[in-house]
Amino acid sequence: MLTQKEMKVLRCLRKDARRSMTTIAKETKLPLASILLIMRRLENSVVTKYTTLLNHSALGHNVKVHFMTKGMDEEFLKNPQINTIYKISGKYNYFIEGIFKDLSQMEKFKERLGNHRQFFVMEETKVEEFQP
Repeated sequence: MLTQKEMKVLRCLRKDARRSMTTIAKETKLPLASILLIMRRLENSVVTKYTTLLNHSALGHNVKVHFMTKGMDEEFLKNPQINTIYKISGKYNYFIEGIFKDLSQMEKFKERLGNHRQFFVMEETKVEEFQP
């Protein structure tokens, strides 16, 4: 379980992981030395990596599709169009998020899926905003 101080720092990181430690110290009203220690503890426990959220459409990838499938080829793990793969329970075994330039590219990928269901993402209304 995290302490209240760790939670404060984690919430700042979830809003913007590029903030300086000095800024985080000011926002949380914690000493800079404490922020450094807390950051080390978080990076060794709950923070798995720092990353960037992308606007896929601005990069020319306008088709986002979620697939549910019973099987998964190992090549899917290396496919750059596949953003996320989850192992799930129920009728299907995998939940796959694919991001494609166009429908043609998506159709080529889909041919290798076999039995599946697909859902087109029309709009992202909330992304990566979980606050513990």
